[in-house]
Amino acid sequence: MRAVDAGGTGEGVQRRINEEFMTTPIDMQNLSRIQETIQVAVNYYSNDDREKLGKFPSSHRIEEIVSRKIIQIPREEFLTYYLLFNKGSGVPEYRNYRAVCQYTADALSDMRHKILFNGKSLSAAPHLTDPHSSLPEHLGEAAGLSVISRIHGLIDADWCPIKKMKGADAQKTFDFQIASTGTDIIQVETKGSIVEINFEKSDPIYAHKSNIKEKKQTLDELSKNNKDLNRANIRYGTISAVDQRKDGIIHCWLTDPEPEIILTDPKLLRLFIRLRFLLGWISFFSPRSHFSIALSTRINCLEKIKNPFELDKIPLRKVNGEEFSYHPYLYEEREFDFFKNKSHVTDGPAGGIVLKISENELMFFGMQEDLISIANYQNFEEILNFDFPSDIIDKKVECVLPIKTFKELDLKLSDLDYVGKNREFVKFFLKGSLIYNSSGLVFGPLSVM
Repeated sequence: MRAVDAGGTGEGVQRRINEEFMTTPIDMQNLSRIQETIQVAVNYYSNDDREKLGKFPSSHRIEEIVSRKIIQIPREEFLTYYLLFNKGSGVPEYRNYRAVCQYTADALSDMRHKILFNGKSLSAAPHLTDPHSSLPEHLGEAAGLSVISRIHGLIDADWCPIKKMKGADAQKTFDFQIASTGTDIIQVETKGSIVEINFEKSDPIYAHKSNIKEKKQTLDELSKNNKDLNRANIRYGTISAVDQRKDGIIHCWLTDPEPEIILTDPKLLRLFIRLRFLLGWISFFSPRSHFSIALSTRINCLEKIKNPFELDKIPLRKVNGEEFSYHPYLYEEREFDFFKNKSHVTDGPAGGIVLKISENELMFFGMQEDLISIANYQNFEEILNFDFPSDIIDKKVECVLPIKTFKELDLKLSDLDYVGKNREFVKFFLKGSLIYNSSGLVFGPLSVM
């Protein structure tokens, strides 16, 4: 990439931008100190796209957002899509602890060294001449999903990936599928680039548009022949670009693959997507628990019966037929049952697990206890509509690790706020800025030093 020429010689400007960038590192241990929102400039890709998107049932909301020119995305929402979406959406590569640790460590490293929270939006490091391919992809995913979520009132628990088929006869698909508001099913293809200047289109943007158009034409043919396995009545393409200006703003262009009419029940699809979201995280925290097995069994049953709503408000049960009983945090001076012997925020109500992502950092992955209750009692309206307040808050976590796991992590007790241990577990405190998101997840890095 060429140096940005914003007055003076390109080389001199590039040097000044580099110096300014390096004096403003991202402190992942103090995420609560960064700007509260990420600005994203939203526009139609072309007048043709404006005309086509104007025929969508969501056209008024689209126009409202585009007419603002710039929208504000809460930092915790953007970070959820950037850091956790691949795990939360059930992508196979992120279903085990080791893969999640590696992905999270890489994503945090990219954010520390290649991305700048510039006070209003995000900028890319000027020295990026050949950025890792996953960084533009994940930034584009975070920006695109945040924008489409604004249009339809969605949270990350609503998005589900479309399985990618392999082989010569594999279908070309959009990346995600969603049931929204009980009336529409939505697909979106998200693209991302890191460019020198993003207030005008450049070759990477044109290439992304061509790719989306090509996939759309393929899907149109499949739909006409009733061979599209992931049909939707609203399809979007988003192309997002982050540039190297120190005061740059993410730019997101909306483009239109044609919608189609479908017969799938959007409300039912939304229910299953959210149930799978709950199962994915609960089994991640406690894969062999009776509760996660009971939830998996219930979902499989719901998918097979003719009318799943017959099981609305029928709580999960243990193998012996008894109902699960999960009491609130510190109920009668007891810890929340599901989080017993698990890491938890000291002033609750959230628990989960901690994983080592670097020599000096653990990552807390957790959820609010209300999500466990929602999964347990199976009130479908609660499942369809849960939406938690979001924020980034400085917290203390009581980390609880099996002794064997603690030894494998090679942590030094002298570096920790040590609590104690018994025959099974080691307990210690760590502090960090935790992200509380709209889906009830709680996560963030914890410093060992």
